[in-house]
Amino acid sequence: MGNQLVGVAPSQIYPVEHYLSDHVDLSFDQSLGSTRFLKVARARSREGLVVVKVFAVHDPSLPLAEHKERILKIKEQLASAFNCLPFQRVILTDKAGLLMREYCKCSVYDRMSTRPFLTVLEKKWITFQVLYALHRMHKLGICHGDIKLENIMVTSWLWVLLTDIASFKPTFLPDDNPADFSYFFDTSRRRLCYVAPERFVRAPDPHNRPAGDDKMGGLLLSESPCKVGELVPSMDIFSAGCALLELWNDGTPALDLPGLLAYRNGEERPATMTLSADDHQLRALLQSMTERNPRDRRSAELYLDEARGKLFPEYFYSFLQSYMLIFSAQPILPPDEKILRIHQDIKNIIKIFTQPSDAKNYQDLVEETTEHQNVDNIDKLKDKFKVLNINTTDFDEEDRAPERKDLGPDSEGLILITSLVTSCIRGLHHCTSKLYSLEILQLLCENSSSETILDRILPYIIHLSHDSVSRVRARAVSTCARAVALVRALPNADCNVFPEYILPELAPRANDPSVPVRIAYANNIAKLAETAVRFLDQTQNMVEKEAANINYETELSALHEMVRSTVSYLLTDSQAVVKRALVENGITKLCIFFGKQKANDVILSHMVTFLNDKEEAGLRGCFFERVVGVAAYVGHHAAPILVPLMQQGLTDQSEWIIAKALRATTNLAELGLLPKQALCDLVAESAVFLAHPNLWIRHEVCGLVSCVASLLNPIDVNCKILPLVWPHLKHKLIQSPGAQVERAELVLESLAEPIPRKVLDAVLRHGDVDRLVHTLRERRNTRLKVKQGTVPQYSEMGQQLRNLFRRLASDGMTEHVENQLLAMSAHLIKIQGSSTQHITEAPGRLVLQNTCISRAVQLDTGSADNMQHVDKMYASQNRRTHKTSVSHETHMNTEWQHMFGQSHEQHSRVAESSVAGGMAGGAGSQAMSTAPHHSQLAHSASYVQYSMAPCRVELRDLTARMQQKYQKSLRSHDDPLDNNEDSMPPAGWRPGNQLLAYLHEHKARVNQLVVLPAQRSLFASCADDGTVRLWDAARLHTHAHINRSKSMYNRNAGPVLSIASCEAGQSLVAATQESVFVLRVDSASSRMNLSQGRQLEGDGDDAVCVAAPAHGAVISYATLLANIVGWDLRAPGNAWKLHGDLKQGVYTCLYAAPSGYLAVGTSSGAVCVWDLRFHLPITSVKHPNSERVRRIVGSGSSGAVWAAGARDAAAWSLESTQRTHALWPSNNAVQPLQYTPAASHYISSIYCGSREGSRFVVTGGSDLRLRYWDLEHPEDSYILLHAHNDSLRHSPNSIKYRSRIIDGTTVIQECCKLNPSTPSAILEDNIYRSVESRSFYHTAPITDLAVVDGSKPYLVSAAADGVINVWK
Repeated sequence: MGNQLVGVAPSQIYPVEHYLSDHVDLSFDQSLGSTRFLKVARARSREGLVVVKVFAVHDPSLPLAEHKERILKIKEQLASAFNCLPFQRVILTDKAGLLMREYCKCSVYDRMSTRPFLTVLEKKWITFQVLYALHRMHKLGICHGDIKLENIMVTSWLWVLLTDIASFKPTFLPDDNPADFSYFFDTSRRRLCYVAPERFVRAPDPHNRPAGDDKMGGLLLSESPCKVGELVPSMDIFSAGCALLELWNDGTPALDLPGLLAYRNGEERPATMTLSADDHQLRALLQSMTERNPRDRRSAELYLDEARGKLFPEYFYSFLQSYMLIFSAQPILPPDEKILRIHQDIKNIIKIFTQPSDAKNYQDLVEETTEHQNVDNIDKLKDKFKVLNINTTDFDEEDRAPERKDLGPDSEGLILITSLVTSCIRGLHHCTSKLYSLEILQLLCENSSSETILDRILPYIIHLSHDSVSRVRARAVSTCARAVALVRALPNADCNVFPEYILPELAPRANDPSVPVRIAYANNIAKLAETAVRFLDQTQNMVEKEAANINYETELSALHEMVRSTVSYLLTDSQAVVKRALVENGITKLCIFFGKQKANDVILSHMVTFLNDKEEAGLRGCFFERVVGVAAYVGHHAAPILVPLMQQGLTDQSEWIIAKALRATTNLAELGLLPKQALCDLVAESAVFLAHPNLWIRHEVCGLVSCVASLLNPIDVNCKILPLVWPHLKHKLIQSPGAQVERAELVLESLAEPIPRKVLDAVLRHGDVDRLVHTLRERRNTRLKVKQGTVPQYSEMGQQLRNLFRRLASDGMTEHVENQLLAMSAHLIKIQGSSTQHITEAPGRLVLQNTCISRAVQLDTGSADNMQHVDKMYASQNRRTHKTSVSHETHMNTEWQHMFGQSHEQHSRVAESSVAGGMAGGAGSQAMSTAPHHSQLAHSASYVQYSMAPCRVELRDLTARMQQKYQKSLRSHDDPLDNNEDSMPPAGWRPGNQLLAYLHEHKARVNQLVVLPAQRSLFASCADDGTVRLWDAARLHTHAHINRSKSMYNRNAGPVLSIASCEAGQSLVAATQESVFVLRVDSASSRMNLSQGRQLEGDGDDAVCVAAPAHGAVISYATLLANIVGWDLRAPGNAWKLHGDLKQGVYTCLYAAPSGYLAVGTSSGAVCVWDLRFHLPITSVKHPNSERVRRIVGSGSSGAVWAAGARDAAAWSLESTQRTHALWPSNNAVQPLQYTPAASHYISSIYCGSREGSRFVVTGGSDLRLRYWDLEHPEDSYILLHAHNDSLRHSPNSIKYRSRIIDGTTVIQECCKLNPSTPSAILEDNIYRSVESRSFYHTAPITDLAVVDGSKPYLVSAAADGVINVWK
């Protein structure tokens, strides 16, 4: 801009953001550097990020408007020229002139030092684009004027943009004053000088200036004292040549100012201007571009023509440039649409790059691919989600290594397509686009070099393996395995790519929350392990292995450990399909990878557990399919493990698994992995299947027999094998060298007719196979005793067996079939004993599935007497006894008898006694009573039978006994107490309704009762009168006497809302609204003394209830603002504090379970459960009608509670969050579980206990009645205590109790023929009752219930009028 501009000293220097503050549409983001000439910043505009170059105006006389017009004219001329990025906007103000263009993140100078480093082809592609950009500019008569690497921008897909056209900089510079050059051109401060030599001229004498030059004195570009002139293309060619030399010399500058001036003055070309590469064509090109004489330089167009097909590949001209333009021209496509377009063209692109340019169809492919097709828009892309079928398992489903295709002469050019694809991946939004990109990357891997795969493709595949969409993660894992398998020559720099990058990045996929992702990882872990070892072997064979400092054994051990942890995760996955995927896809490769010892420890030991999964037949079948390959690698020492597994497979429930087990046995025998004795034992067990109706099983048995016969010597075959086979043949086979028995097809053709399918199914469905086998054996012995031709006289059998034999005879059972069944008897007993599926599939039974117990409703069509009573749902005990005259046959094989130590006769006697006693199921009464949770549907109707394996009953009985022993050990070692739920009343006891004592010392509502576990005769009560009273049930006299409390404590702090026992039953903890206090009970005098207390903060968070487990010194209390506080009496402060959700309702009651959880009830009907081990909420259940919960008690079984307070009481399973039981009084709607209209009464008290092994519940509420509910026998329920003037008292037959299942809930309903309305509560003016006013009923709502031990157990009930009644 002239010496006069260089010499101007600004009066004040401002930062670049100062000049942007006046423009509201620009927001300063970051400074990109400042010089005296221009200040550069990155700013935000409505169209995105822009580069703003600010020229501070210090001389208002400068003609900036003319330069603005020229810059805008250049913009218009270059509108159609790609690879050029002129200034888009010019703003002139009094303070500054602003030049703006689109922001590009990276220049070629930056890209050279960024990994992955540019390849030779990429540098050629950049060189080609620079020359093409110059060609387009020069053709339009525009010259750049300042070409250097900082002004050559490049995108992430290597699209070159020539920017910052310096039309406003001087053309000529003085050669004796470097100030002008530094001011205008040395903006990078690297002291580089790529200005053409002819632009440096000697300055004329200022005293001899022509008068005509004065007219140029006021222009911005006035070049006085230098001559005036325009830029010419040869100047740009020289600058571009120097910039490209720096590119090809890996950043070595071509020239600085002194070097350029020396070169201009005739010195030889410096070494920095010589290309270090051996490419003669490239060297000639760059040397021609940087000639000293401008006439020796050619135009960019001529350089491009000469290099076509030589230096630059043909596809640069015919295909690549036009195709890249699709993604680089305005408007820029979104990444999703780019990927969609590439996916449409990728196969043609690969053909173009992998075949010679002179091929026959080359031009057709180019035209078809570069044609501007209409790319589907985003809406069409979204529509494809519905039809896209994604295979999440693997790309090649066959167990083979992917084949590497032969690379064509131009295949290296695919690296440019790879850059185009990977540049879009991080901007993808749609699942289909990401899946398309993975498919494209896989195709590119098959045609790319190893360096390209590892450096440019693999990181993006790993990136997609962490995507939020499970389908993308699954496909990425599969693509990663295929990609690394295609790497043949491992680069030195990537020798640790597996232990340091791939395996750690993919490790989270082993426990991915999505099952398809884990399946994909299981499918490919074997391939990854195989490739990892191959990489390690290549690293070991490298020449520079000493320099790499790699220890083979250490690296291999590290790989083993990483893969072992992943394989262990997958083999113990919760989903069987994941385990199957791992075993079915390359399990033998994993064996080779681990070696014999680890294959046995890691793989075989986990595979054995597959046979324990009785629900997944496919998993068991997978074991028998793949165990042969594993055993073949492990060797002979696996035989002791395999033989029992093969024997177990022969007794599987599924016939196709039996066939697979036989096939596996044959394969193991062929490999010589089974000893001779084991072979004979397996043949002995499998020979009975020669009579099996399944052809596949018979075929496999014949194969096993033939295989064993070929392995054993003729003597062993005749003595051990043929005697097992002969009973099943129509005619005997010859055993000799080349014998018939060694040919499986002959053995199969010689087999006798198998057992009819209907006969076998009927036998398996029969309840007692042992008895049936015993009968068949007796019939065979009878036939053997009679003479031939004489009809045998069989012994008498039961009606059920007669019916069975009649059906079997109609299905085709003959004497020969009976003998076949006897030969298969051991197998039948094992099959029938190991599964109950055949029982529940019997004709005439309706199978009810449940997670706890399998039930079958028997529709007996044999008795008309029974049929006429089918519709009578609620029969009496006597009728039920008569209806179950046919005993239920138990099913228990010899293995279970041995396991549980109980003979068949003993178990039969137990079953018969249980049926005679009224039990409908096949389990004993003791077993049923110890697990009420599982017998929740134990109705008394005769047509309901429970089909349950006897082993399950015995196991449940054993579990209950062990639990009782554990509770007793706790009481004996820790504390001499337990909670009231574990106390067992004496035999024959049941709650009574005779008034023993009438306690009336409380003057207001009694809120809660609690029994002291340390002294079970003592119980305490708290009331709204502010007192806590202690009572002794052992010293209560009859109701005619005055019974007083043993001790009383009054805190004078308002109503006592809740009370509980603590400190091993030696203390009581009580809560008022503003305080929680502990009362110590003196064991000698039974007096209550204040032990501890805490005052709650007056912030409105008042206490509402308190609870404490039977053991321990930590109590819990709930507050009004949904907080639960733990108070350790042995330490100051809070032990913990749990913050609940007030949206679930105000807390109303609290229950502390001995097993370590808290259950809290709310006013909105919710029961929230907290785990005190982790202080976390674990589950929440809610009443269907959101009715208030007033009391929560334990149900006697772990993981269940009873909640009362609504019109009904319910038992909730905290594990399944299901309502298992519901008690429905008669004052509710006739239809159970219908909560309209509004309730007239509610249940406010509940007690759950057990009596003679049966669970029962006592409830009381606002209807003034006490009800006894028998959970085992609902029809035995009754009203324990009637209300005053209760009409139901004199009509006991009008009340019936029945049980039914509604939506999975066992509902015990009280049915009343009369109007069950109850008189309203009788509340007298004087709540404090005298002896004369006592009554034999309650006159106010019953608030709480308890059972205490006096001379015998007594039921205690408290009411809202302050009265406590004790009943015997």
